[in-house]
Amino acid sequence: MNWIILCLLVALLYAISAFIDNYITDVLFKGRLPQAVKVSNCVFYPATALLIALVFGVQAIPFQMALVVFASGAIHSCASLPYFLALRDEETTTAATYFQLLPIICFFADIFLLGKVITNKQIIALAIIILALIVIAIAERKGKRNRKKHLRGSLLLLAYVLIASVSTIIFSHVASFGFDYWSIVFWYVLGRAFFDTTGTIAHKSWRKRFKEVIHAHPVKTMTIILSTSIIYTAGDFIFRYALGLTNSSFASAVANASELIITFLLGIILTLIRPKFGREKLDKRNVMAHLIAVIMVTTSIILIQ
Repeated sequence: MNWIILCLLVALLYAISAFIDNYITDVLFKGRLPQAVKVSNCVFYPATALLIALVFGVQAIPFQMALVVFASGAIHSCASLPYFLALRDEETTTAATYFQLLPIICFFADIFLLGKVITNKQIIALAIIILALIVIAIAERKGKRNRKKHLRGSLLLLAYVLIASVSTIIFSHVASFGFDYWSIVFWYVLGRAFFDTTGTIAHKSWRKRFKEVIHAHPVKTMTIILSTSIIYTAGDFIFRYALGLTNSSFASAVANASELIITFLLGIILTLIRPKFGREKLDKRNVMAHLIAVIMVTTSIILIQ
């Protein structure tokens, strides 16, 4: 049960971070080059890697494994590019719904790549997750004017899920060898630092846009960006630890399904009391669809256990 509790905590942290990310995209960056927020990671991730080395120490692991985990971190940072672009077109709750595809991908990877056994109940649980996604997709069909925008957001979210799944599967595979957790995370963080730093150096437009936003509201912007970085990274570390305790498909299913539930509830609360952070559509059709999806994913979590 320990990994389930960890995944529930991950879901809460991810949900909070997602709403802050949406605020950063639409309010601070006003939809213009929101991926430029990654410029801040050039300092955050190297500092995090240094902190891990100083506090926990880094044990030697085979170079090939270190390189694989390094690649996992770089791939995960790559996934955040379509994620931030998608937030320009989609609400946070909708994004959380697409995340339900991640355990489906990990499910097939566990079977065909790692040879792990999946029970009939767990297969049914994953099928329910797919149905929940379909329910949301049907409810959120837009008019002709918005179809192109919705399609773009959907494709970007699908790209995020596919890329993030690769990172998760790679990390889960390495974690199964039983290496020291913080040593693996150290190389993972270095991979994230490498990708974001390389991207920042290569894209002058990122640096320019980040500078513009910082100059407009320096203290507010840095506080919000630092907050979401800490919250998301904490959730990411906990999730990576959970991957070493169970199959990647199980951990992904519980974490993402729980995130949908928490995001749905937070979306309603924040939209009512802090509209700039919530900004969810609270029409009857949309709320009912998400409520049904929440019930479905709750059922899937019970089955997965």
